[in-house]
Amino acid sequence: SVASATFTVDNSPPTVTIGAPSVAITANGPVIFAVTYADANFSASALTAANVSLNRNGTADGSVEVSGSGANYQVTVFSISGDGTLSLSIASGTATDLAGNPAPAAASQTFIVDHTAPAVKISAPSAAITAPGPVTYTVTYSDDNFKPSTLVASQVTLRKTGTANGEIGVAGSGETRTVAISNITGDGTLGIFIAAGSASDLADNPAPAVGPSATFTVD
Repeated sequence: SVASATFTVDNSPPTVTIGAPSVAITANGPVIFAVTYADANFSASALTAANVSLNRNGTADGSVEVSGSGANYQVTVFSISGDGTLSLSIASGTATDLAGNPAPAAASQTFIVDHTAPAVKISAPSAAITAPGPVTYTVTYSDDNFKPSTLVASQVTLRKTGTANGEIGVAGSGETRTVAISNITGDGTLGIFIAAGSASDLADNPAPAVGPSATFTVD
């Protein structure tokens, strides 16, 4: 008997792998995903932006562009807006192997879209009236994606009336800081303002300016 030449039987479609987003959290992006096709008998791919859908949560939105060819592509999400999460879905059939098996659909991990700046609150003063002090205020930051604050004395301004005056110091860390006014002199009232940018979140949204606080009397 004489054996014939063989032929390959292939019923396995190309695999589609979407890499992790280039950043886990962002305000404006861009955010990049690597898309890779793999198949021992790979033929061709034709991934375009029309094959990519954005999965939106909350008010998050963006636009998609695609670059690359063959087995390797890059999907970029840009013009990002809103708050929430975004991820990608790639439709089936964006690649084939030599047996004509179409690539399946695929979905990516999500990333967070955050355009909301940290909130800043200043408590009431520790005393309503004082002569030398010190008097303290508690400054509290809140944000779902908070990054440690960088509040320093130079970012705190006294709100003065009459001849009242004092010296500012800042202590604490993280989301809670204590602003102390000491060496208080004169007569009148004192309060505080906090400049913008004294903290940020993981998407680099800066905290806004806040104040004036409630005042206390210097007598």
